[in-house]
Amino acid sequence: MNVRSRAQQRFARACWAMSAIAVVLLASATGGCQLFGYLSHVVAGGGNEKKPRVEPEYLDLHDKTIAVLVNADEFTLYEHPEAPLAISLAVSARLAVNVPGAKLVNPDQLVQWQRDNPYWNTLRYSRLIHKLNVDRIVFIDLVQYSTHEPGNQYVLRGMVVANVSVIEAAEGDGTGGSGDDFAYATIVRTQFPEDSSVGLLDSDEQTVVLGMLANFSAHLSDLFHEHKGVSK
Repeated sequence: MNVRSRAQQRFARACWAMSAIAVVLLASATGGCQLFGYLSHVVAGGGNEKKPRVEPEYLDLHDKTIAVLVNADEFTLYEHPEAPLAISLAVSARLAVNVPGAKLVNPDQLVQWQRDNPYWNTLRYSRLIHKLNVDRIVFIDLVQYSTHEPGNQYVLRGMVVANVSVIEAAEGDGTGGSGDDFAYATIVRTQFPEDSSVGLLDSDEQTVVLGMLANFSAHLSDLFHEHKGVSK
């Protein structure tokens, strides 16, 4: 495959990702509840059964200014240059809808700042949060971002695996985090299709991107607000 065709494919993937994210942004702009409910129904299989409420794992994003910052390695950026912006957009939209009082930094501005500061990920966390001038950073360190079965260009399966952490700015009254340690950390693993041991042959990459971003942003957002769990 020549360089031009690879560049064309990467550009097409970026377009697909942005069209997928447009659905999430529409949900954020319009209040989102009905559309996100529909996405959850379609992606997860739906159902009218009554589900238990699940408490958030971390509550201190409420009424905070938040930057959703995505770190990706060189291989991921080469194969999927759109990934950091796509994930930041999707997660920011979910948090804006689901976390009371949350004020999200524009993901386009964040990604541009990362480009303008290529060594940003070498900064101490206290310095990083000071430079971004926010109360909290939701830090997403990508481990895997893929749209195909490994080694198989014909079988589609969306997979996102990431270390997800929260960095807190130290408060003026001495409360809050030190800024150099994570206040919260976990691993989020999602795939699309969600409940299938095999990938997809009769689909397209745009559908897979939409599905995996919807799943990942929903699962990540659930860490920070009360939500409906899985029925038993």
